[in-house]
Amino acid sequence: MMTKTKGLEATRRQVLAATATAAMAATVGRFGIEGIAHAQMRGAVQTKRRFVFCYFPGGWDQLLFLDPRDPAAFPEEQRGMTLTDVRYEQLANSDFRTQVIRPTVGGRPSELTFGPASLKYNGDGTVRGPDITRWAEKIAIVRGMNMGTLAHEVGYRFFNTGTFPAGNAARGSSVATQIAAMLNRGLPAPSTALPALSLRVEAYNESMPGPYSAVRVNSIGDLLQVLSRDGAMLEHSTVEAALDEFSTSERPCEVNVYDRRGVFSQMRQAQSTAQQILRQQLSSKFEFLTDSTDMAVQAERVAVRRRYGEYLRATGLTAGDANAAGARAALAALAIKSGVAQCVSVMIGDGTDTHFSNNLDHANRIYPGIASLASLIDDLATSTIGPGHGLPEGDKWLDHTTIVAFSEFSRTPLMNQFGGRDHHLSNTCLLAGAGIQGNKVLGASGQVAMGIGLWDFVNHRPTNNPEQGRAIIPPDIAATLLASTGFDPTDHALDASIARADALRTLVRA
Repeated sequence: MMTKTKGLEATRRQVLAATATAAMAATVGRFGIEGIAHAQMRGAVQTKRRFVFCYFPGGWDQLLFLDPRDPAAFPEEQRGMTLTDVRYEQLANSDFRTQVIRPTVGGRPSELTFGPASLKYNGDGTVRGPDITRWAEKIAIVRGMNMGTLAHEVGYRFFNTGTFPAGNAARGSSVATQIAAMLNRGLPAPSTALPALSLRVEAYNESMPGPYSAVRVNSIGDLLQVLSRDGAMLEHSTVEAALDEFSTSERPCEVNVYDRRGVFSQMRQAQSTAQQILRQQLSSKFEFLTDSTDMAVQAERVAVRRRYGEYLRATGLTAGDANAAGARAALAALAIKSGVAQCVSVMIGDGTDTHFSNNLDHANRIYPGIASLASLIDDLATSTIGPGHGLPEGDKWLDHTTIVAFSEFSRTPLMNQFGGRDHHLSNTCLLAGAGIQGNKVLGASGQVAMGIGLWDFVNHRPTNNPEQGRAIIPPDIAATLLASTGFDPTDHALDASIARADALRTLVRA
């Protein structure tokens, strides 16, 4: 029996796989009989919260984005003491500015600061493209996080699952899968067609029920393929056929033993769910890169293309941009707003792993992802919830959606002999939206070499005393996300590393 699924690729049976392949996991995992009994004793918690996990691959430069430094405080002549090369002057004569960006919230300076790669400007000084600083009141930044590794795969999988890998091999279930399972615990079926959807992001399920394994696709085309299959594509495999035959055999005692654990009922429920997904014809919601003869539909598609693509070119996204950062962000937003998925993971950046590029080159590499993230936040913050979602009509989608932006680690504050930056342990992440206290910075990297900071989880403040605090690590972020939904992050149904973590309580909005 295979209980760990490394993403479900877009095959002809993908929808069924997403709801049934790990059904056996529910009978033996911590979310099985014992978990169900635990939920019944506590009373099932139900929530319609949505999540979007935005991955920036390659290791992002925090001096340019979420952990900037004032160039005046880090002059070249003092680099031997500060061990930091800000070098924002390399952005001169470009679309970027050469200083830290500090937005205002309610007419006052925000607690947040952003690096110069966060915004591009026109010649007249106006912002060109999406403005992520516009939503500072909705955004929190966590700094000084210890990734525990300088290896891409390890850092990526550590944040993805909240459990430190064994070598390069991931351990545990993806945080998105765990959250999807918790949000739907006690419900007869998942509250969305796809509880977890993953676009170009790895997905794991080691202990959660099968229906919460992420449907993993590599492109918008893959998702369209999955959602437009007809019923004939859901034929039984030989294993499923054998299970069906066994369940109707004249061996009631043996059948009852297995069905007591829900094997057969889960299999049939998965088949029914898959057919229901196909009947909804959800693929039409994601065809925004093609034109329609219906004028109303065409207007909607053009609006999506402009929102997520006009910062790249005047005409917006075109059919050739299906894998552009903006298109991937648009897919995530549409999956949330159309009710297709509850937890969406998307590779929103295009890769920043270079040890030879200066600040300007790195800024140009990271900006499409930042602009796409800004468009995503803006879209959900301004789009109104309509009927049929089980959420208050008239609310904005960001009121019920939590966004997480992360990378596997950051880049060194000192430039190397090639004028580029290498891998750095101390990292930063961004949280925004529902359940998150915005306009807040938590944690801090050091003033020398941007070292890992310590956080006092009792008094909720930075500390230099290792007896009073410790470094923030990815499991703490996962615990914070769960706490923001009202769940107890120490719940035994979760992977042990998350259940042992500490939520950053000052980030949780009541």
